[in-house]
Amino acid sequence: TTKPVGQGTGLGLSVVHGIVRAHAGAIAIDTAPGQGTSFHLYFPLPDPTDVPTQSEPPIDHALPGAGQRVLYIDDDDVMVAMVERLLQRAGFRVTASTDAAAALAKVKADPGAFDAVVTDFNMPEISGLDVARQIARLCPGLPVVISSGYLSDTLRAQATQAGVRALMQKENTFEELTALLLKLLAVPAA
Repeated sequence: TTKPVGQGTGLGLSVVHGIVRAHAGAIAIDTAPGQGTSFHLYFPLPDPTDVPTQSEPPIDHALPGAGQRVLYIDDDDVMVAMVERLLQRAGFRVTASTDAAAALAKVKADPGAFDAVVTDFNMPEISGLDVARQIARLCPGLPVVISSGYLSDTLRAQATQAGVRALMQKENTFEELTALLLKLLAVPAA
């Protein structure tokens, strides 16, 4: 983590592991006291015939998430970029933001613009619970998912009171988020 001591969530390596595993890769670690640590990331070589000719393929409306609009909020730029691509590949239309206040302003400006909201819990200034509470006031019934590195009983109780529809371990985002959204939005799996 790059956060100050006592404020980090320790999810950096878990997120990297999820990304590498999702791409059929591997991680090797070399470490020695006083000498540092090196992480080696290995990915399979792509088949040259599979390289796309376009920078972004058009949305395939046969994909399970096609047409569903998701607002994704996280203060981590890398997480936002990775989750945005993950959800787009599943056919979701994604609006991603690293600024919770700006994301909430989008909801306020157009309350019907989204089918679901996914937010990180631990963010500066506005927590995921605060986001959920404001969404409940702006758009009652709009499903909210909170991801967190630590799902305590207190957070579960507060989330229930805030109307949060689902909680998810942040380190499982790449393995679980798409299926969770499909279930939450009652979209039949392909």
